[in-house]
Amino acid sequence: MNPWKTAFFVTLVGLILSNIFWVYSLFDQSISYTYLLDSSEEKSRAISALGDLIVKGSDQYSKEDLLHLLRQSKPEAFIVDEGDTIVFEQIRFTFSDGKLVGVQ
Repeated sequence: MNPWKTAFFVTLVGLILSNIFWVYSLFDQSISYTYLLDSSEEKSRAISALGDLIVKGSDQYSKEDLLHLLRQSKPEAFIVDEGDTIVFEQIRFTFSDGKLVGVQ
């Protein structure tokens, strides 16, 4: 057999195998991304439901009270206090007239 025929078929097999690998990789990443997106949406819904529950159960707490409770519960956490909002580990507590009105 000629050396160019051998090189052609070796290269052809290599290209086919690399294409199979890339197609498999593409499907694997798309499936993983779909599961990640579903998990993120589920977490968002759970946080929203929990936020509504917190808002209903904490009518008596002011912004300062909630800030104090958050700092007590996790002193090393990064807490941002901006005007009518408190951001605690990617959870935003929104206040109106000093009372909690929303958690996102």
